[in-house]
Amino acid sequence: MAITITKASDPIRVEHVVGLIYGDPGLGKSTLGFTAEAPLCLDFDMGVHRASNRKDTVRATSWKDCENIAREDVAGYSALLVDTVGRMLDALSVQLIRDDSKNGQGGGALSLKGYGVLKIRFAAWLNLMRSFGLDVVLLAHTNEKKRGDDIIWRPDIQGGSLGEVYKCAEFVGYMHKAGRDRVIEFEPGDGWLAKNPANLGTVTVPDMHVETGFLAGLITTVKASINEQTEEARVANLELDAVRFAIETADDAALLNEAVEGASELSTAAKAIARKLVMARAKALGLVLDKETKRYMDAPAEGEAPDVES
Repeated sequence: MAITITKASDPIRVEHVVGLIYGDPGLGKSTLGFTAEAPLCLDFDMGVHRASNRKDTVRATSWKDCENIAREDVAGYSALLVDTVGRMLDALSVQLIRDDSKNGQGGGALSLKGYGVLKIRFAAWLNLMRSFGLDVVLLAHTNEKKRGDDIIWRPDIQGGSLGEVYKCAEFVGYMHKAGRDRVIEFEPGDGWLAKNPANLGTVTVPDMHVETGFLAGLITTVKASINEQTEEARVANLELDAVRFAIETADDAALLNEAVEGASELSTAAKAIARKLVMARAKALGLVLDKETKRYMDAPAEGEAPDVES
């Protein structure tokens, strides 16, 4: 039987997506989640009772509640909500250490090996849920940090797990109050992480008792946008997303230089975008580029004059 070859320029339809929405407690993230199409919620935070439009829910207490999900369990559902993904990954960490003590390093923290196993198990689980015909919506609280005089907001997800969640998600939105409105930022900003494949920008959250299919509509828009891209362009965007995350989370010269090295294998077009991101990040961190080594470094003290570019 002859094989069917999909050319690099041909589209490959994405039927099911993974998304991440994060924001402060009390903003209505769970209520938002239940505006997805036919949702089932894995409630790891034990707070879903506060959602005014609650749908079917699993009161999840361990990783086994995720791992034991079978296709027949989710028949009739279209979306799986994880509330919150930070707590779910905490449960996975506990299970990994129980399975093998080498996955931990004392005090309940994962070892380097443990983080590697966590990434594999988490990505495999997401792929399994998608194979069951589900969109997966990961909800997370916000972790607020200070960088100098500035405040930055990140999803409250432990350690190296955040990078894996960001990599697996097709869209990422930061939910917060803007005056009297609640909004979701899908475009990355100076103070928050986001991922915006459908050019959603800033979306105002409506009255979800009226707009009961609000999140379902956003997910449909994201799928349509992704499916308009060629496979070649989609892969290039995924590669750039990984480098973008490394750039936007770099907090010093060493980390930014690592991100620059990671961008060296990108396509020419993606490199141009990455270069602009690096320059903006270096400026925000007050770093300068050494002309000889082509590496970023801290700005020289007053009176010094090394061969650098601003």
